[in-house]
Amino acid sequence: MDDRWPGLAPMAEDPRSEADILKQNLLSSVRTEGIPLPPLVWAALRGDISGVRSLVTRFGHDVDVVDSTARTAAFVAAQNGHAACLSELAALKANLNLSNENLATPVIAAVKRNHHACLAILSAAGADVDKPDSNSFVPIWIAATHGDADCVRELIAGGADVDAPGMSSVVEAAIGHAPITMAAAKGFDECVALLAAAGADVNRQHSPGAQTAAGAAAQN
Repeated sequence: MDDRWPGLAPMAEDPRSEADILKQNLLSSVRTEGIPLPPLVWAALRGDISGVRSLVTRFGHDVDVVDSTARTAAFVAAQNGHAACLSELAALKANLNLSNENLATPVIAAVKRNHHACLAILSAAGADVDKPDSNSFVPIWIAATHGDADCVRELIAGGADVDAPGMSSVVEAAIGHAPITMAAAKGFDECVALLAAAGADVNRQHSPGAQTAAGAAAQN
């Protein structure tokens, strides 16, 4: 095993040549996506673990290469729920905090698609669980707003800021509201309980006039 990637699990060597992998990925990505994707990104999009490993360890492809929308292989693996492939990329020392063109990270991609196993892998590998997207929404705010208790639980375990506000110029109603406030307003009781147990402030206001969780719960 190459000592540059000590976290790699034993795996039979992929018998395909680089040319075979490149040809397969190029044709498939054009047919499916309409444009050619970088071979590593396409391999990750398909969940092709052996292809990902071969392209990086045997053929020297950049593990952090991006497509035309700035998506990395780690991003598309997280976005599409390919947990084993994402774990492989983490072992290959992929940067798990690189954002796409909308500033969404692999963590946000996993949260938005409810891919809890991918989120657990990212958190365990040290990914930033508080990095916001272009609307300044952090992962735990997104998870709480959608009532995804499993993602909220995983983000709390990963050290996420439970009082991080949603600060958006696009979604006016979200300005200044904490994750627990959004969960309370929508009746997501399990998320409220998880956030409260983790120390979220039910009376927290992030901006003048912003609703508190206590106030939202009273109206719900």
